[in-house]
Amino acid sequence: MKAKNIIIGILIILFGIFGILEVSGVITLSSDISYVQIIGGLILAGFAVTSLIKGRICTVIYSLMLLFMIFERNIATLLELNDQNIINNWLLLLFTTIICIGIHFLKPRTIRKKKSRISGYNVSHDDGSSFKEHNFGAAAEYIDCTTFTRKHYENNLGQTVIRFENVSEYVGEGTVYVENNLGHMEIHVPSGWCVKTNIENTLGAIKNTCGNTSAGPILYIEGENNLGAIDIVSA
Repeated sequence: MKAKNIIIGILIILFGIFGILEVSGVITLSSDISYVQIIGGLILAGFAVTSLIKGRICTVIYSLMLLFMIFERNIATLLELNDQNIINNWLLLLFTTIICIGIHFLKPRTIRKKKSRISGYNVSHDDGSSFKEHNFGAAAEYIDCTTFTRKHYENNLGQTVIRFENVSEYVGEGTVYVENNLGHMEIHVPSGWCVKTNIENTLGAIKNTCGNTSAGPILYIEGENNLGAIDIVSA
């Protein structure tokens, strides 16, 4: 287990414990900043720094937005404002999302994909690209097992479904690397395959209903899950 995950796990547990104690009135701080604010601020600040290092600008912006929400009343006091509710949180979320959409359009695009519309999903069949990125909306990717060795998919603030085609041609030892940021990913693995996972999880949820003891061909699923959900299911 990585040291970063241990630290984040401890901070989240402390966040929950001190949250219960503060709400019940068992403990209080003499200052205007609560234990929950301190611990929550540390978690979000650390997440913002690591996201900035990895170049995930939108994730940084959302982390800073949540930091502002946590310390909004303290900021209002510091600025000597009469109203501690500086901005409606729903409006802040809306405009933050709009900013991230603008950033998305400014990012260079080096990949061109053949797409079609099926049941609300932007469907893309395997065109040989090793990396594909999806931002917002819903997308479905089909991996061609006849040539599959390694694929890298990034999902930001959207939903991405990954499926496999020409399954009978798969010889094993292929790797799907996923990066999921504030979104949802589903990986539909053909039944009988042996799935081995190594996904770094930060403030998210990972569910794997596929076994890793099958005698079938091995599929490696690796990557990162940040403030999102990844479901690995048997097709």
